Amino acid sequence: MIRKSLIREFRPIRFTPMRITPLIKSPRLTPFREKQSNDRAGPQVLPDSGGQPPCTPEDIKRYKKDWQGIVPVIALSHLKRHKEDVLHGGRSLNMLLGVERETKDFDIYSPHPHPTASGLEKSIDKMVGCDICETEQCLIPKSVLLQRSSEGAPEMSDELYRVRTKSKKSFLKKSDPEMDVMKRPPNLRTVRHQGITHEALEEAYAKLQYLQNQPSRGLKTRQDMRRIEEYLVQNGYPLPQGSIMGRTSFAMKPRRMIV
Repeated sequence: MIRKSLIREFRPIRFTPMRITPLIKSPRLTPFREKQSNDRAGPQVLPDSGGQPPCTPEDIKRYKKDWQGIVPVIALSHLKRHKEDVLHGGRSLNMLLGVERETKDFDIYSPHPHPTASGLEKSIDKMVGCDICETEQCLIPKSVLLQRSSEGAPEMSDELYRVRTKSKKSFLKKSDPEMDVMKRPPNLRTVRHQGITHEALEEAYAKLQYLQNQPSRGLKTRQDMRRIEEYLVQNGYPLPQGSIMGRTSFAMKPRRMIV
């Protein structure tokens, strides 16, 4: 005869679905990230703690209509208050060179990319009055970083945080992010212009020289290289080696080109 004390020791174990699927560590992880976790790739939407109410279709229409008075104002205001954060990419070149190329998002280097991206997201949500944006963490695969290093490309962090419009129902589609925030590279040369810290043209051009060989970036990259070269010629600076304009006998001197 089995004693009652032993029966209590053999109670059936209740397994939950999460316990019998060890590959899924968190319900917030996307399937792509679960499969590629060893390579540190794939986007992950971070928890939102802004406290704003959900957006209505009317909020979405108003946001799309007033976008120019929301996102650029918040981004530029943040950059003017935080000198350690650096504007780079197409937006930066538009301001430095005074020649416009159509671009939407803001590319920012920050010593603390996650808090910076989260703060920008909350600022947008607060101005709009609803939970319009989300912060998405994108980890660059190690294989990409190793390839860039072997090819002599400028140093790049493996962490990227994207502030982008949420995709809900049918009135919103995944589009370009509002802002890309990446960890600031060490020893990055910068300049101050219009109250904002920018990536120096030397740094920007070196990055463009590498990106011009990427199929998805070729056209915009060559346009930006041409814009920089035209600025150098107009202001009496020597052209860099490998320039599109064909004068390759001069090396770019490491000096500040924008005051």
